[in-house]
Amino acid sequence: MNFFFEYTNYIINELLFNYLERLLNATLPLELLSQYFLNRQSVSSVNLNYYIDIYEFILVFVLLIFSHFITKALLFHIPKKYLEEKNIYIKNSILLVFNISFSLILILTFNNLLIIFLLFVFLNLVIPLFIIDLKIGYLPDVLTYPLLWLGLLSQIWRPNGNIVSAIYAVILSFTVMVVMTTLIEKIKKRPQMGRGDFKLIAACAAWLGVLQLPYFLALSALFGLMQYSIVYLKNKHKSIVSIPFGPAIIISASFWLYLSLINHSLALQLFIS
Repeated sequence: MNFFFEYTNYIINELLFNYLERLLNATLPLELLSQYFLNRQSVSSVNLNYYIDIYEFILVFVLLIFSHFITKALLFHIPKKYLEEKNIYIKNSILLVFNISFSLILILTFNNLLIIFLLFVFLNLVIPLFIIDLKIGYLPDVLTYPLLWLGLLSQIWRPNGNIVSAIYAVILSFTVMVVMTTLIEKIKKRPQMGRGDFKLIAACAAWLGVLQLPYFLALSALFGLMQYSIVYLKNKHKSIVSIPFGPAIIISASFWLYLSLINHSLALQLFIS
């Protein structure tokens, strides 16, 4: 099993480096970077940091462009094709401001190309889910299932990943939410939470692991309560039948995922120094 994990990590790094090599026409020494990320041997920290900064900037720029068009395409096609709803349009300026801000945060925070790539994958799935649920109240399976499986795979590739913890988190989060919601529905005799929310919670739990599960659920509930309060006040204290809970789940998951990765990055830097 350890051999499989090491081989998978090796393949991912090699694919990433080969892509950047073609992009730069082999002008930078990829062997130097490969030796560092695969821990084959020590390299000069000065030269390494220089090349990592260049690769990081190029990777983030390429992913930013892809993210912009992918998000636009998903919002345009998924509501009509899978939910029989109208297409969702979002202004280019709004999406670009968000993507650029997120890219700057990544550049200033991380120097691990694989972590940056995985975070872009995560956001390219949760941003459409956030907007679709906010606009029309649905969390399509075509986005939540890939989010779940990629979350499990990310635990294999991440430096601080734990696939066993992620599997426990998925099972535990889904089971707890189903049991709690079913009991409340039987008591109050009306629906409480959409089943899409269960799947989204389980998918986000796959990225976080079982240790962060209580904090993730607690913060999701807090954001959901804040959202309900805002809607309640906005509607001048009228009764609110339901609100989309997906945005609260996504904000909470994004916060704890970022925090766990940055804590690991800082711990690694302290250990190296």
